[in-house]
Amino acid sequence: MTLEEYRAELDREYEEDWCHCEGDTSTEYWADGEHPTCYKHCWTCRACGKLVQVG
Repeated sequence: MTLEEYRAELDREYEEDWCHCEGDTSTEYWADGEHPTCYKHCWTCRACGKLVQVG
């Protein structure tokens, strides 16, 4: 699987959970299995609580 295919798969899997805040926001780190909807380690936006980056 290419990096582009992997990113597209993540986009589909977590579509409703992605942050759409504009500008820079601070983030929070979650280790594998700690986030309630994302099983991989990830970062969430502190403003809205949605995913900013996975893996």
